[in-house]
Amino acid sequence: SELPAGAGLDAMKGKLDWPVRGEITGGFGKIRHPEFSAEVFRKGIDIEAPIGEEIRAVEKGRVVFAERFSGYGRMVIIDHGERYFSVYAHLSEISRKIGDTVKRGETLGRVGDSDSLAGSRLYFEMRKDGKSIDPLPWFRK
Repeated sequence: SELPAGAGLDAMKGKLDWPVRGEITGGFGKIRHPEFSAEVFRKGIDIEAPIGEEIRAVEKGRVVFAERFSGYGRMVIIDHGERYFSVYAHLSEISRKIGDTVKRGETLGRVGDSDSLAGSRLYFEMRKDGKSIDPLPWFRK
């Protein structure tokens, strides 16, 4: 079940829908850790949202991971083609299984606080070629 030719996120910059409505509480990239005054590199963003809020696929793709992952709680990873992946973590429940094809905006699960030290939120990450990229420029304003 290959993704259609030309699938992928290259053409989607600035056009993706947000995976959940909420406030960004943790950004991407280098930040100074408040307690340890050390620089840490954050590979994704945190979006604070109420428990139970629906989490939606930012774009069509295939589910390649849908289970617990240490430190991230319940996690879903979608392969969008062209070596692009999106990662959704700390879910309270997952409503997809590995191999499922999803369309943009389809529900993947619900916001939770599984393995989150910061309360209920979605951790969201985008990767290309195995490297994390800043997701913010990809979303609609």
